[in-house]
Amino acid sequence: MAQYIQLQKNDIQRIANHHGLIVVDFKPIEGGASNSSYVLKTPQNRYVLTVFDEKTLAYVVKLGQLLLFPAKYDFTTTRLLLLPTEEVTLIYRQKPVMLKTYISGQVCQNIDDAMMRQVGAAMARLHQTPAPDFLPDRHPYGLHFFSKVISRNVNQAYESWL
Repeated sequence: MAQYIQLQKNDIQRIANHHGLIVVDFKPIEGGASNSSYVLKTPQNRYVLTVFDEKTLAYVVKLGQLLLFPAKYDFTTTRLLLLPTEEVTLIYRQKPVMLKTYISGQVCQNIDDAMMRQVGAAMARLHQTPAPDFLPDRHPYGLHFFSKVISRNVNQAYESWL
């Protein structure tokens, strides 16, 4: 895991307080990139605390809205814990922070055919849900960078394609 921010027990508890949780144990999550995540254990449940070290608040709010959407269709995924104010994130040390339910499991390096079928079935089910209204129906795909590449004579075929 890219561990950008190092949280101590008092930091973790301050964040958990916003959700009315008491943390009895925590540990960093290995793996991942561009954020720092921890598994939190409370007397009732386990949660994942994510500090978005390299993302803006606007990005994290949109991500939070996207994470809330599958629950409306009973799609199995991590569940976001809203703050009492119904907000999806809070700011801690100038970084957006999000708390989600923990899903037991492991990172699989070698996926067998049975696992692949499960992933395919889940993706098919997800694709049957309607897209949220707040998602854009167009994406600029970096069009604003095209002018920096075109006419530089680096790769004429690529420039023509652009």
